[in-house]
Amino acid sequence: MKRYFGRGLAVLVVLSGLVPALRAVDTGPVPYQNMREAVKVLGKTTDLAEAQRVYDCLPRVPVRDRGDLMALYHGARMKEADVDRLAKDADFNGYERQTELIAARMRTCTDSSLHADIAALLAKEYVASLRWRSNPAPSLAGRDSIKNMLQGQRFMALLDAAGKGKNEKARSTLMTMVEREQDGLYGQLAAKALGRIGNREDIDRLIAMIKADPSLRISLGDFGPALISRAVAVVVGDPAVSEDVRASIVGDISRIRSRESLPALLPLIQNENAALAYAATTAVVHSLDSDDAALIRQMLHDPSPVVRMDALAAVGGQAWSDDFVPLVVDMLKHDSSYKVRSIAAGCLGRHKVQSAVPALEAAAQRSDPELSDAAKDALKLILGK
Repeated sequence: MKRYFGRGLAVLVVLSGLVPALRAVDTGPVPYQNMREAVKVLGKTTDLAEAQRVYDCLPRVPVRDRGDLMALYHGARMKEADVDRLAKDADFNGYERQTELIAARMRTCTDSSLHADIAALLAKEYVASLRWRSNPAPSLAGRDSIKNMLQGQRFMALLDAAGKGKNEKARSTLMTMVEREQDGLYGQLAAKALGRIGNREDIDRLIAMIKADPSLRISLGDFGPALISRAVAVVVGDPAVSEDVRASIVGDISRIRSRESLPALLPLIQNENAALAYAATTAVVHSLDSDDAALIRQMLHDPSPVVRMDALAAVGGQAWSDDFVPLVVDMLKHDSSYKVRSIAAGCLGRHKVQSAVPALEAAAQRSDPELSDAAKDALKLILGK
């Protein structure tokens, strides 16, 4: 499988959204009626201050039709053409910062009226990427390195727009990318976009690829609820599947992060397959947030201690709300499972709930060492001693 190393890979990781670095933008009136007008000003001005004003307002300039999208795209292409012939590696970050807002605006072009054009541009940029990636990484320096970064910036923005917009018209190019790139960076990003689109045919094709080559590590977690029934059929219902493939699919379930997946994930928590149950638990804990208060309360009252522990793990993290305090304190005092009570203690300590101190002091005197230690640790966090 092909891999790409060096500076190019690091840049593409940044561009793929893993390290967002956009500056704050103006919030005043938008001086341009559409994107064509803004890009025209950007192309003509030689005043750096005026150019910066255009960049800063780009997130709020409307993209209403194909003309606006193409203006934005050609504005990005224009910046690549304008890279100074004598540009050096030291200029790299400056060019990146100069164009990041154009790429960010392209990522938001998700309206269905733009799908055909986004798909066509994505196919075009993928072909362009094949050309520059065919050059050995050590030979790329100065102007070439900067130009390749700007092309990658456009490409990543179009990938993101295709996924966010659930762009069915882009599926053919995205699947071609996965088949060609396998589980290299571009293949993984294409699989992520396909997951966000969520077509079930794509899941079956990708699972077939993984079955044919168990060494592939193509992540399917972004398919969310569409993945779960397919994954269970592979993990539990197909005895011919190798353990490597089962492990890969189970890992994808554990990486699901979507609230809409919760109804399908919750029944899996108590599945007889221990690995599948653990993966579903991990996904549930990371998918819940404070907006799921009703579901969390239901889970906190569930007869299964495993489900109650999952709910407490979420409450202890991203799903915290002060409204849960009385219920969590009650669980600390009265839950039938000492493990649940221990997790409740940790949750109250992590959020420094002063009103829970008496209940924690009582729990610290219990004979069960796990509960006692958890309560003592929580008291240290709350009282600072």
